[in-house]
Amino acid sequence: MYCDIVFPKNNEKKFIAVAEKLGIKKLCFVYKLKDFKKHDRYYSGIYVDKVNDIRKARKMADLILCPSERKFFERDEVDVILDVEKSTFSDRMHYRESGLNQVFAKILKGAIAFSFSNLLDKDRIKFMGRIMQNVKIVRKYKTKTIIASFAKDPYHMRPAADLATLFSVLGMHPKEANESILQTQKIIKANQK
Repeated sequence: MYCDIVFPKNNEKKFIAVAEKLGIKKLCFVYKLKDFKKHDRYYSGIYVDKVNDIRKARKMADLILCPSERKFFERDEVDVILDVEKSTFSDRMHYRESGLNQVFAKILKGAIAFSFSNLLDKDRIKFMGRIMQNVKIVRKYKTKTIIASFAKDPYHMRPAADLATLFSVLGMHPKEANESILQTQKIIKANQK
């Protein structure tokens, strides 16, 4: 079952209402460690940007998300690496600085997140190119991937079928896209055990 990952700012009820209209049955609300809230009916995640906070967050949350920095790629406790495509380096003539390479793909313990909300940014063409390059890398090194909206606004959420179609256009095989959409639920279930 598809579980969308969202970043609420005290508007959880609005996210739930929009999710119901879109047919999304499961949500994972992600907070910073200091703002963490546990929900009865929904999953909770923590965005960790300090290595020292990972173990504390693991005891509290269903999902641990971290920024795209090398120190997080090597950690067993990290479930998802976010915003790999937001590399600050400028693209080269023959390839894109997509934030992911063969070294990172090999050492990664968790999954790479492909975010729909990045495609709503003004640099969407650049992000599309970087996602297309990263799809090739994760396929070659059999790296786990997650596709979700990662919405900060309730109206940026999308149904699973729309996301699967979009990422199929960006280079994923339809089977890979569907597996990536279901990956969030698998990781959360494994963490709960």
